[in-house]
Amino acid sequence: ALPLRARPPRAMAQRGGGSLPLVISTTAAPRDAFVALPKSLASVLHDNVAAGKLKLPLALVLTVDMGRGQQPKQWGAAWAGGAAKADSSVEVPAAVAAAAGVADGVRCSVRAVNSPPAQRVIVEPASADDWEVLEQNAEYVEGQLLRQVGVVVEGQPFPVWIRGQSTLMLRPTQVVPGPMAQLTDGSELAIAPRTRQQEAKEANAMAEQMQKALGLSGAFAG
Repeated sequence: ALPLRARPPRAMAQRGGGSLPLVISTTAAPRDAFVALPKSLASVLHDNVAAGKLKLPLALVLTVDMGRGQQPKQWGAAWAGGAAKADSSVEVPAAVAAAAGVADGVRCSVRAVNSPPAQRVIVEPASADDWEVLEQNAEYVEGQLLRQVGVVVEGQPFPVWIRGQSTLMLRPTQVVPGPMAQLTDGSELAIAPRTRQQEAKEANAMAEQMQKALGLSGAFAG
């Protein structure tokens, strides 16, 4: 769960309310996880940044309409100053939207939250393939997190671009203080490995749980 009880900065009121007039627009070009806000809102925020009332990156909570019969999805993001092309759009990198399970064109609302600086963050690669890429680029990734991510949410995966080309997916397993915090130069980062043996073990455990849930255990014995 995100810290929805947190008060938004005074300089930014919620955009969207119950009517969700904004829409998600996915973009392929960015090589970072920051979103771009509607021009009119970005202009107001830039004025407040210039006046010293706000600091970048700004932590956000997006509430996304997932369709009829489904609960709205809330996820954390960060804004580093970018303005969307349309005043009704929140531009989201396609890799970020995919990680959040959010489709292009869905309605949303956005608000800023006062997110504390992260003291300690533990992340794990989303797959063994990601772990192998991370092993070869660990120092580079650690140096890029501040530039590419800005805000982390416990349990919410995020992409990291490797030298502007390939991407790997990381998932925070622990954020202190949590569940949402901003990365800073003083944040301690720890990376937990994810091997193919671990994946196989987890897959077997999940299969056993599904068999038990479906009452299939022992169904074909003798």
